[in-house]
Amino acid sequence: MTLQMEELEGSPTIRLNRKEMIGTRIFKVDWADWPTFVELVWGVWQNVGSATTYIPASSFYGLPGMWASDIDIVPFQPDSPLGGPVSLGGIQVGYNWAKITVTYKPFPIPDGRYPNVPNGTFLVIDGNIGSEYMSVPGRHWQWPDNTTAEDDLTAGLLVPHESIQMSWRWVPQPPWTAMRTIRGCVNNAAFFGHAAGNVLFLGATYDREYQANSGAASLWRINYRFSCKEVVGTTSSAVYGHNYFFRGNAGAGNENWQKLTSKDNPGSPVFQAADFSQLFQFGS
Repeated sequence: MTLQMEELEGSPTIRLNRKEMIGTRIFKVDWADWPTFVELVWGVWQNVGSATTYIPASSFYGLPGMWASDIDIVPFQPDSPLGGPVSLGGIQVGYNWAKITVTYKPFPIPDGRYPNVPNGTFLVIDGNIGSEYMSVPGRHWQWPDNTTAEDDLTAGLLVPHESIQMSWRWVPQPPWTAMRTIRGCVNNAAFFGHAAGNVLFLGATYDREYQANSGAASLWRINYRFSCKEVVGTTSSAVYGHNYFFRGNAGAGNENWQKLTSKDNPGSPVFQAADFSQLFQFGS
């Protein structure tokens, strides 16, 4: 796709602060061509036969990683509309030219910790590193004189915890089957810097994404939620994840965090392991 355009005086501009960088470019484009312009700047997923194809977006020249985040379209000469009929059903006032302001912001770049996602999509991640309070009955504790603590005493433990949210954007074919199959499972391999068994997939929410071209593919935003549990053993440096639970009567010299398995299905843990990479691949 090609079109005639002109960059206006005073463009581009770049604004920096300690948190982000913002670039702005202003263009003059034929009014009828603004949908095509948006596709070229923003990128678009299109249905071609039975396949879905991505037409790449255009970044801010000279600043890799800066991509269009907002686009404002207004008449270039708002006081000079073209003559012709208008209707409430869709016929609008026309103009010769459009003034299009494009705002660019940094988009996430994989750093080795991010899960890999297909080209044309991107991943936004946020989280919270903290701890959760867990009460342990008094019978598992004792005072300096070796007297067992009172039954009504509920001393607590702070269990290290990290919540992780990953928002996968512009997804034409979400992995619906994988999302429903993997929920409630732990990672079977390292994931986002955490060892196998330490990250639990809690579930996902999803909603539609917008594309300017009405004939383009349907896109989705998938929001994943994960919980990370990493407890360091009391008598060693071992790290215990979601399938390990506190056992107060583990015995002298033994770890208090021990793996719990099914009595009816010997060897089967509380949380099954799964390949989390399936969550970031196109599916059905």
